[in-house]
Amino acid sequence: MGETLLTMKDIVKSFYGVEVLHGIGFDLKKGEIHGLVGENGAGKSTMMSIIGGVYSVDSGTMSIEGSPYKPLMPQDATKAGISFIHQEFSLFSTLSVAENMFIDGFPRKGLMIDKRNMFDRTQTYIDLFQLDISPKATIETLPIGVRQILEISKALEKQSTIMIFDEPTTSLSAKEKVKLFDIIRKLKSDGVSIIFISHILDDVLELCDRISVIRDGNSVGTCDKADIDKYKMIQMMVGRELNQVYPTIEKDIGEALYEVNDFVCKGSDTPVSFKLYKGEIVGLFGLLGAGRTELLRSLYGVDPMISGALKIHGDVIEKPNPRKCIDHGLAFITEDRRNEGLIVTKTVTENTVMVILNRILKLCSVVDRKRYKETADKMVKQFTIKTANADKQYVSHLSGGNQQKVVVSKWMASEPDIFFMDEPTRGVDVGAKYEIYTYINQQAASGSAMLIVSSEMEELMGICDRIMVMHKNKIVSNIPKQDFDQEAIIKFALEGGAADG
Repeated sequence: MGETLLTMKDIVKSFYGVEVLHGIGFDLKKGEIHGLVGENGAGKSTMMSIIGGVYSVDSGTMSIEGSPYKPLMPQDATKAGISFIHQEFSLFSTLSVAENMFIDGFPRKGLMIDKRNMFDRTQTYIDLFQLDISPKATIETLPIGVRQILEISKALEKQSTIMIFDEPTTSLSAKEKVKLFDIIRKLKSDGVSIIFISHILDDVLELCDRISVIRDGNSVGTCDKADIDKYKMIQMMVGRELNQVYPTIEKDIGEALYEVNDFVCKGSDTPVSFKLYKGEIVGLFGLLGAGRTELLRSLYGVDPMISGALKIHGDVIEKPNPRKCIDHGLAFITEDRRNEGLIVTKTVTENTVMVILNRILKLCSVVDRKRYKETADKMVKQFTIKTANADKQYVSHLSGGNQQKVVVSKWMASEPDIFFMDEPTRGVDVGAKYEIYTYINQQAASGSAMLIVSSEMEELMGICDRIMVMHKNKIVSNIPKQDFDQEAIIKFALEGGAADG
């Protein structure tokens, strides 16, 4: 590692009169990968937004190579050689892959856009990540994992001297993550300095040279990788030891609440059948492209079903749609929380109560303001959502993990009997994960049936009573907890093999 490139000293920042950064310090050396970890709401995103010119500082200084650095807007950061790969996507869904790659500056031949150059350069990144897509494909037709890779490709194209990766692996398969880490290491060897933010602590330890921990807007410490392990990192993050990662609770499994028979979803010709039982937590595992998200979206009626039958509480559901599902006590946390799970231009309170608005109406469709406020306050407190003012703060201003808590809380407020959760802990820190696992257990103990999609096999093995494995749109294995085996689950996900569960 070389000399110091970027320095932050005594950075203070407040929102709504509440101080959120209390004299933070941070430095980045030339040619290093520097990990930044902390719980949701600790201040990581605010720090990076200050570096990126999104927020100004109240006090404190920044410098690049010893010269004062005072960005007033994101363009200033770009000119200074800083690129971001954000946790939330900045892609335009109706534009093509190539158009999104060069949206900040199209290659030109004279006055005309050089489309051949644009497509060829885009194809370079498609080949690099071994994606089976065309540069002309529109973003809205692509899976979330592919969109994440394109965000990374956009930043790589800019060839910056400082690159900030904010939760870049949350949507990637194991193979894609290995490829990304190889690219990051290559960038480091080429002299690029990298800030790597992740809640996947094993990734931080594998990739980073130094690791900085922040807690509640304060710098806790910076350690060389050799001087820290995952448990020390957790203790520094949460201010206490976290001995149990996956909480347990006693519960009884009862009758079937949800039945799927020969169901075929959009984009598939393979029928799927399964049941969810009262008090049961069921995992749904598969590799990127296996069809997990597509199945959930079709079952919930977001996307149309092709054929098959559904029963909720014994009632046949013809052509499911979200309203029918909600009326039958079914909730769905979508994988794409920002575009589908939240209204980011509304406040925390407004988002928290949106699902149950029809329940808190008085005569003439007037909202019962007392119940409205009591429900919102209860959810914010129960889920420890870090917000300066729930009634005034827009969801867009929350950290990614706190946004996820808002998504979970709005559905928990509806007290569902059946719960679909697609990647419920993506981008969430270890402490918040424990809280979400606790809520899942409590919901199951109260008699709900839970269906959890996760790309983290360890997570599913830790919280589920059984795991269904998908391969090419088909459920190929149905494994009870006593038979959980990581190698067997991966084998089913890679090769298929068994009958529907």
